[in-house]
Amino acid sequence: MDKNKLVLPVSILVGCVILGGFYYASEANKQASIERQQQADFQQKQSEQQAITEQNNLIADEKASCKSEAESNAINMYNHSSSCTGSYPSNDCNTGTYLVAQYNNAYAICLEGKGLK
Repeated sequence: MDKNKLVLPVSILVGCVILGGFYYASEANKQASIERQQQADFQQKQSEQQAITEQNNLIADEKASCKSEAESNAINMYNHSSSCTGSYPSNDCNTGTYLVAQYNNAYAICLEGKGLK
């Protein structure tokens, strides 16, 4: 009879251990899934940030290119203007001098040509 009295508590204990094991395994799986999702989200945000940074760098490079091109064009336009050519060029025709309006116009044209304006 002693054997029959122990069967019920032992079977309840074994059942609880088995159910606890399944519960633990499901919680561990859930936690691992959450961590994988967070890692994926982090990598996606990082790649988006990198793409934005690359785009901003590209725009900055294009603007710098337009700046130097506009300055060169404005200097050439100023040096070939009527005040710097002819038989009596004015004294203010120095190397590297240009009119701001010509520079602004050349810069705006360059930006429009590259689709930045």
